Amino acid sequence: TGFWLHLLEMQKTFVAINTELSWIPELLYAFDIQGKPFNLTILSEKHISIVNEVWPKNLFQVSYVGIQGHLSDPMGFSDKQAHPLEAIRLGQIHKNIEQAEPVLRNADLAFIDLNILKSSEIPGIENVGSSGLSSEQLSQLCRYLGFSEKLKAIAFYGIPETDHLSPQVADICAQALWYFYQGTTARRLDYPIRKEHLIEYLVESSNNNPTVKFFKSDLSDRWWFKIPGQLPRDFATHGLYPCSFEEYEQTCFGEIPDRLISAMHRYDQLRKE
Repeated sequence: TGFWLHLLEMQKTFVAINTELSWIPELLYAFDIQGKPFNLTILSEKHISIVNEVWPKNLFQVSYVGIQGHLSDPMGFSDKQAHPLEAIRLGQIHKNIEQAEPVLRNADLAFIDLNILKSSEIPGIENVGSSGLSSEQLSQLCRYLGFSEKLKAIAFYGIPETDHLSPQVADICAQALWYFYQGTTARRLDYPIRKEHLIEYLVESSNNNPTVKFFKSDLSDRWWFKIPGQLPRDFATHGLYPCSFEEYEQTCFGEIPDRLISAMHRYDQLRKE
């Protein structure tokens, strides 16, 4: 834990690469020791049970990107669970990969399981399914992660030992890292939120929905949803929730997206604790 904590105290975004999951609890605890709420986003085809087993006190939200329904426990995404999960499923990414950007932008820590790729992309690796992401899609998601100023660490796992690492797999990993780095060079420095660079949009209530606020950055053209009400002091930076233009547009037509409703529910529960 001390090693990871030292990296976090340097206040630089760092990349970790490993073959397995045994070190994940130590990295989570290093974030927890800092005493601030943090969000974890996992790029994986299925749930990682070890996260639920060790769930640190300050881990507020876990989001999955690229998860596949037939490999997952649907109850994990129920609001009735102690730790409800957010998900952008594989089919949603295939349909419109930009849907994943706000979820990735909300992460303080990201895990990337190489098994999220389909087997035709990384032949010879065990436990990889026939459905999954392409290497191009993984690179785009890594670029989104790099573009986020909030992200403190990104960790790759599921990579074979060096003796069993094929040139194709090495190339895919290198490509993903390159696009992550390219994303960091394109940052627009609109986080922490600077209100002087935000344009406010007020969506009046309809169909018994509350009046809500959205904000758009004039630096990056990215969008945020204003969580209604007062949040606890430790969650002050959570008041603006990353969203997409499509979610703003859907709200304008009288239907608040399920993702934003779930976010409001999580913060309502937080106020009651």
